[in-house]
Amino acid sequence: MKILLILLSAVILIGIICFFIANYLVHFVLDRKMEHKEGLESLSTDPDELAYAVTVIGGSKEWKEFFYKNAEERTVNAFDGTELFGYFLKADSHKYAILCHGYTSDLSGMLGKAEHLYKDNFNILAVDARAHGKSGGRFRGMGWLERLDIKLWAEEIIKSDPQSKIILFGQSMGAATVLNTVGEEDLAENVRLAISDCAYLGVWEEFSLQLKVRYHLPAFPIMHIADIISRKKAGYTFSEASPLSQIKKCKIPVLFIHGEDDDFVPFSFLDELYNAANVPKEKMSVKGARHCMSEVIENERYWKTIDNFIEKYL
Repeated sequence: MKILLILLSAVILIGIICFFIANYLVHFVLDRKMEHKEGLESLSTDPDELAYAVTVIGGSKEWKEFFYKNAEERTVNAFDGTELFGYFLKADSHKYAILCHGYTSDLSGMLGKAEHLYKDNFNILAVDARAHGKSGGRFRGMGWLERLDIKLWAEEIIKSDPQSKIILFGQSMGAATVLNTVGEEDLAENVRLAISDCAYLGVWEEFSLQLKVRYHLPAFPIMHIADIISRKKAGYTFSEASPLSQIKKCKIPVLFIHGEDDDFVPFSFLDELYNAANVPKEKMSVKGARHCMSEVIENERYWKTIDNFIEKYL
């Protein structure tokens, strides 16, 4: 009996500890009040490469001045009432690019891509994801809640231009957002293709990996408890937020990009996502590129691949 009581007490203690870890995980990762930023500093230790990366990823100084001077502020209210914010820069065409940034970043992290696409006569809609930048909301959706937000932004474009041809382009969490979005059955036909740079398979897989790599903690039972907490706090579970599941339902062409030296979202995820897509598709991998650094390491090939893909399918 004494041994059973000791075992029961140990189980209860472990359960309590796991609950507190899971609760902290949910708030640390999803709650915007827990401010922490995965900045460019984490992508390169070389000062010259970092300086170049800032220009490539964020756009040139002249471009940023032009963009913020000429772009219009746009807002929409999401399905749950959250106010979403973006900048719209008009071009003389029916081509539109909706740009989705990465985790804890904001739309400024996609301005380098906006610069290139605007020169190709794309209308640009760069948006702040919920609980990021100027958009409202307390909890981040990790690409799952945002799939409905991006659908809404696309519908707003179509209202003003029924002839619009829309591409979705995201990196990291933004790439997961894009893949989740294109898996929606009622996605408008105006959305023609998607570009995914360094997407993860799913929130469950990515968080389980980070628990193991960063903190040497097991997924069970922490992730299972966190799933329940996330449902209550953020309105969705880690297990349902799955680009891998969504891409299987996709009906439009997708370009998958990933750096081979990515130590944050494993390079192996590229083939798993690519193989799951039953649509016209292409993939590009870049040797020596860490997370979201393919554009920096092989800029010319990066954009040639994207431009050719757009020309082929748009």
